[in-house]
Amino acid sequence: MATRFERIYEDLKQDLQYIVEEYYQGNLSSAFGHFFLKMKFGLSNDEAYECMTDGFNDNGIDAIYTENNKTVHFFQFKFPEEISGISKGIKEDEVLKLTNGFENFVAPKDEFSKLTWNDLLLEKREEYEKNDIYDYKLWIVRFSNQKVNEKIINKMENFLCKYSQRTGNTIENNFLGADSCVTLYENNIKNIWPDFKLKYKKTLSPFSDEKSIINSAFVPLIDIYGTFYPIRDKIYEGNVRYLNPNSKINDGIKNTILFNYQNFHLLNNGITIICKACNDNTAQGYLDIKNGTIINGAQTVGTIINTLHNMEFEKRKDYSDSFVFVRIVSLNGDEQITNDMVYTLNTQNQMKSSYIISNDAIVKNVQDRINNETEFFLEVKNNEFNFEKERNKEFNKLAKNSIDIETFIQVYVAFYNIANLANLAKNNKANLFESSNVQKIINELDYEKSVKAYRIYLKLMDIIKDYRAYRKNQDKTDILEILDIKPEEISDFKFLNTGNIIIMYALGLAYLNKGIDPSSNIINIIKYLKNFFKGENNISNATKIKESFDAVKELMENYKS
Repeated sequence: MATRFERIYEDLKQDLQYIVEEYYQGNLSSAFGHFFLKMKFGLSNDEAYECMTDGFNDNGIDAIYTENNKTVHFFQFKFPEEISGISKGIKEDEVLKLTNGFENFVAPKDEFSKLTWNDLLLEKREEYEKNDIYDYKLWIVRFSNQKVNEKIINKMENFLCKYSQRTGNTIENNFLGADSCVTLYENNIKNIWPDFKLKYKKTLSPFSDEKSIINSAFVPLIDIYGTFYPIRDKIYEGNVRYLNPNSKINDGIKNTILFNYQNFHLLNNGITIICKACNDNTAQGYLDIKNGTIINGAQTVGTIINTLHNMEFEKRKDYSDSFVFVRIVSLNGDEQITNDMVYTLNTQNQMKSSYIISNDAIVKNVQDRINNETEFFLEVKNNEFNFEKERNKEFNKLAKNSIDIETFIQVYVAFYNIANLANLAKNNKANLFESSNVQKIINELDYEKSVKAYRIYLKLMDIIKDYRAYRKNQDKTDILEILDIKPEEISDFKFLNTGNIIIMYALGLAYLNKGIDPSSNIINIIKYLKNFFKGENNISNATKIKESFDAVKELMENYKS
């Protein structure tokens, strides 16, 4: 009988095949890294791809992700080509390669230049130099059921300690094996949530109907911390929002915890959990919750965890007499009710990026027409494509035709320069969904126009994928034929790697201002933009900043097809 790891390996490998075909031409480990970045950090396919740096001269660094301009994550990924490879553990030389690569990457320029780096890492270095970042995380992620050797762990800890003492920088590491990868996969793809016990001070009488049983309880803040701190990475999977530690709302929650905790139950909206089952152990005073996830109150729970964790142990005891109201809803397996609850209960606070518009009538109308009248499936809620695929046996759309709402809006805004927000579409995508901008976008959202823009975008991305394929493997020469250039000229087109949105902007300007057919002019406009980006030291930055969008607007005034 296949083990849990073996079963998930086969499922995951199937999911990775699409990423392999679209981006990595046979490299499962690269596809695995891409998948991990999407699942762990909520990145889009394009954002995940732009993080990947593996290949010749990667010096042990398979990916780099900069989080909120504060923390730089360095990754090394391994995924076995065959199921037998699960038993192969992390090797010492792999760890050494990553630590050496990291140390040289962040070193002063003269030290950095002593090693040979691939173009992707040279570009990442240019980005890195633009920011004052001193917090680092090293990740070694391998789909292996073998525990990490104690010797390797000690060597890594020794390296981290010495590096931190020498530089004053904050640095952490993570070894993730098959167990962690399986949990991440199940939480994101299978929606399997954790079991936990929640101590309470007082419960209210349960309420039940044919669809649910609702338990309610007043839970001490110290028990919220004690229960959820160990599973803090798993409990938010059903919530469309993720904890934002820097929000004003969370500052308010924190102030209540610190200065008015006796009245916390009066000053907080509480927490809602959905689960498969909830049993009240009255004798011992706890609720036994099976497959539970927080769908409302993630900010509250996260702030309680962070605030109490930073307290001395004795001080935490004060919070045994302060309470938060918790509602636990046991559902009968009705996935539609679950889906509706997750999203309708998350309107009180700023949601993660695009989910703020998921229930808007205009958005829903566009979604319905796209999903019913085209080969595409527009996902306005997390994991909606997989949900629909499981729910509807006649559902026959392909994964590659799934469009996430963030990318959809991003492309639409860029092409039509909705409300003059095109420059935000790449540089600060989340700002498109702020209340001051999102309604302007929604008011101009149109089915025919949006589908037109997205079809053009797909044609552009086919070209960009060919460019990326050539960078990975110079036997893949399609891009040379498409652009009608010689191999030595390809360096003039580095902007293609991160320039999808600014190219869409240029195509939109040609269409809107001059009536030029964008579909038949993609190659011409790419070549037209070549000289604009030629000589830029930081291409990635140049494709994102507002100044570039302003300059491209002027440049396109002289464009002729």
